[in-house]
Amino acid sequence: MAGCPVKTETCNTHPCERSQDCVVSEWGRWHGCEVEGAKQMTRQRRIETYAEGDGEPCDSPLTETAGCDGRDTLQWCSTTEWSQWTACPVACGGGQQQRSRHLSGESSCIPMAKQDLKEVRGCNVESCEENEGCILSPWTHWGQCSQDCGTGVSTRSRSIDQSAGDGGKSCHASLKEMQECVLEPCPVRDCVWHSWDSWSGCSCTCGGGLKRRARTIKVAPRAGGTPCDPSDKTQVAPCNTQSCEDCVDGRWTIWSLWSECTASCAPGYRWRHRSIARRNNDCGQPVTGLEEDYQMCEDLPICVQDEDCKVSDWTSPGSDIDVYSSLAQGPERSARLLGAQWGCY
Repeated sequence: MAGCPVKTETCNTHPCERSQDCVVSEWGRWHGCEVEGAKQMTRQRRIETYAEGDGEPCDSPLTETAGCDGRDTLQWCSTTEWSQWTACPVACGGGQQQRSRHLSGESSCIPMAKQDLKEVRGCNVESCEENEGCILSPWTHWGQCSQDCGTGVSTRSRSIDQSAGDGGKSCHASLKEMQECVLEPCPVRDCVWHSWDSWSGCSCTCGGGLKRRARTIKVAPRAGGTPCDPSDKTQVAPCNTQSCEDCVDGRWTIWSLWSECTASCAPGYRWRHRSIARRNNDCGQPVTGLEEDYQMCEDLPICVQDEDCKVSDWTSPGSDIDVYSSLAQGPERSARLLGAQWGCY
């Protein structure tokens, strides 16, 4: 019998909750006849929504083809207005700038050739002087004063419009200027501190230590205002003033005995452990060191690689084998020898 039996079962027999007909897009534009000597033009559309449930499937064609001879019945596609010319990339010596337009109109129209949608022209074709010097832009207006009262600084700037040509004068000129600006007198303002930082850790765990904190100036004084006293920048306070006699340090138990070695031949190791007998209090020192200690076992023999038992092939019936003469009872008995290997039991 060829092949394997196959059993099929129906599934998902419940009706679909939603049915959707296939939806296709509008036809795209005809293309192909814009090339000289072309014989055929095509247009396409795509499936926007596939059919679901009991909806109508997508049976309509997605591509149409027509001969270029019949294009007289169609119209050339209309176009948008020309865009503005792009900026000329060079200031002299000749460059190119371009403008473009796009197709518009019905989808059944015949598009123009690509070269009819873009125009290019020359620009700034005058010769560049080899010894032309640096050209700077005019100065900008003076900017706002850096202060809202009293005396401050305002700035203005300019840029390089054209770098110097070969042999021309280089742009060794300032591109930024500053000047003093004087406004109405500022009102008196005293110095203001920021909030204090957090306290540092204590310098001692018992017996009296010191902790510190600092702050910075938030608002600087002006117009004769009261300055911030430098001595108020930091604070020092006592901490952990309790007697060191009241402090309890952590303590380990004594080490346990060494365990048995993990192997009877090298490599092997043994271990011992200890635990915390007493924990430290707030000012006491915690325990340090290992909770478990490991050590390689010494004076162990080198491990011999395991090897399976091996036996020889069977001898012929009736062979004279001295070592098994007491076992071979009769001419029809046969025997095989143990290989000279350890591990045969």
